[in-house]
Amino acid sequence: MTPKERQQVLARLAASDVVSLKHKEIKEDTVQMTQDENDAILNIMQNMNVTSRGVAEIQLRQMVRHLQRSALTINFDINSFLKYPPPKDLKNIHERGSNDANYMNRRENVEQKFFKYNNANRPGPQSILDNIRQFGSKPNNPTFEPVTRPKYAALNYTNNPRGPARQYGNSYIELKEHVKHKCTYTAGDSFVYEHDPLSDKKIATFHNLERVVANMEPNPLEWLHNAAVGSPRHPNLQVGRYVEAQIHTEILFNRDVKKLYIKKTDIKPHGLTKVIRECIEIFAKRNGIVVEFIA
Repeated sequence: MTPKERQQVLARLAASDVVSLKHKEIKEDTVQMTQDENDAILNIMQNMNVTSRGVAEIQLRQMVRHLQRSALTINFDINSFLKYPPPKDLKNIHERGSNDANYMNRRENVEQKFFKYNNANRPGPQSILDNIRQFGSKPNNPTFEPVTRPKYAALNYTNNPRGPARQYGNSYIELKEHVKHKCTYTAGDSFVYEHDPLSDKKIATFHNLERVVANMEPNPLEWLHNAAVGSPRHPNLQVGRYVEAQIHTEILFNRDVKKLYIKKTDIKPHGLTKVIRECIEIFAKRNGIVVEFIA
C-alpha cells in the first residue's frame, strides 16, 4: 500500500467516525434525547390535532419506523450522467470540484457547524478527533482528503415515484439498506440550518430519528404522519421538501446501489434513445444494479 492509498483508507475511516461520534454524543446526552422525544410528541399533537399524548407517542413510533424503512435516494440530472459518466463510485462536491465559490463557502460553513472537522477539542477519543481534523479540516490543510466529507441524499418517505428531491433531476438512485447506518439526518435541507446557533442539536442518526420528527415543519410532518399510519391522503409528488441524509462513507456502484430509476422522457431529446437506454442498461448490469425506466 502506497502512502497515498493509506491516507485514503484513513480518510474513509475518519468519515465513518463522524457518524459514530454524533451517535455517541446524542446517546450520552440523555436530557436532550428526552427533550427531542417530547418535542416530537408535541409537534404531532399540535399539528396533527392529536389530543392524547399516548396516541401521539404511538404515532411517533410509527413515524420513526417509517423513516427507517424509507428508501434512501439521490436524485440526479440525466444530462450530467450521460455527459460525465460516473466512475466506480459516487463523488461528493469536494471531490468533483465547483466553480461556484458562494455555494462552496456555504457548504463549508454548514459542514463545519454540523460536523466540526476543524475542532479537535470536542468530546471523544483524541486519536479519532485527530484523524477527523487531519483529513477533514479546511482551509490550508495539505493533508485534506475530500472523501472525508459527506455526500447528500434524501429519505423517500412519501414514496415519490420520481424521488423526493426532484429539483436535482428527475432520475434517481436508490441505495441499499446498510448505507442508512452511515448517515446523519436533518428534517430538511441542511442549508436551512446555516445560521442556526443550535444546528448541532438538529442533526440525527438512524437510531434517534425522533429528532427529525421534532424539527419537521407542519406540511412535511403531515405527509410523514399520513404515510406512516397508512392514510391514502399522503402526497407523493411534492418538490423540495425532504428529509436530508448526509452520507459519511464512499458509495460504490457495484456494492451500495440497489436500483436506478431513469426518466424516459429525459433521454428522448438526445435522439438516440435506444442507444442511450442500452448504455444505461450495460452500466447497470456491469454493477449488478436493477434499472427501471419511469414515466
